Amino acid sequence: MVLVLFSSSSQGTAMLPTKKELPPSPVVPQPPPVCTFPIWKHLYPGSSFVRLAGVFGASAVALGAYGAHAVYPKESREELKKIYETANRYHFLHSLALLGVPLCRWPKTASV
Repeated sequence: MVLVLFSSSSQGTAMLPTKKELPPSPVVPQPPPVCTFPIWKHLYPGSSFVRLAGVFGASAVALGAYGAHAVYPKESREELKKIYETANRYHFLHSLALLGVPLCRWPKTASV
């Protein structure tokens, strides 16, 4: 970077520019990128994670429908229905979490 200063000359009234060198600014090292593969390329419809999330989501819907219309024994009907609804809710949540795996920094490690 060069700084131009104007100084007055003793011989006349003309202002002549003089150059004064400034020390170079220190270079700040940048960290290397962690993932060089763009995230959006993981989200194509044929991705194995997106396919698995679709299959697990469809099975959660089917099992939820089965659990809603299943005939439970009379003595433990409410208890079993509550357990089944909780299990189905977790199945849905894990299916949605599987959709987010391709957006992770290391998707193959996150899916384990």
